[in-house]
Amino acid sequence: MVLLGSSSGQSGKMTPYDIFIARLKLLIIMTRAELKSFPQGKYRKEALICNAEYVARDSMNWFGKFSASHSEHCHNHEIYIDYFLYQRINLLALMANALAEAFPVGTFRTKAIEDNIDYICKKIGFESPINPLQFLKVA
Repeated sequence: MVLLGSSSGQSGKMTPYDIFIARLKLLIIMTRAELKSFPQGKYRKEALICNAEYVARDSMNWFGKFSASHSEHCHNHEIYIDYFLYQRINLLALMANALAEAFPVGTFRTKAIEDNIDYICKKIGFESPINPLQFLKVA
């Protein structure tokens, strides 16, 4: 049998920060899939809404309240947190929720969502290409 991934001795415990970043990445992937009109069933839409609410609610724990002229470094983490990243993550959560609720999305809104996702991905160092075949095999 082929085992992939790290051995159990090499992996550490996930921190709440790790969970937040994982859910943010999932929100990015789900939002891109929704923009490309991949099939979304009832449970995937519910998951998108739930994940968007979690990211919006929990982002305050990691970013706090910043003024526009003020930037900070997150506790012991290497991602540079700034005011605009915090606002864009909240905007992504709001837009993802609107997509899941089937609000109309035109060309300009689609472009705004894609630009927002690109900015967030660049800041957190995440590449999120979507392969349609792989996406359809999930769940």
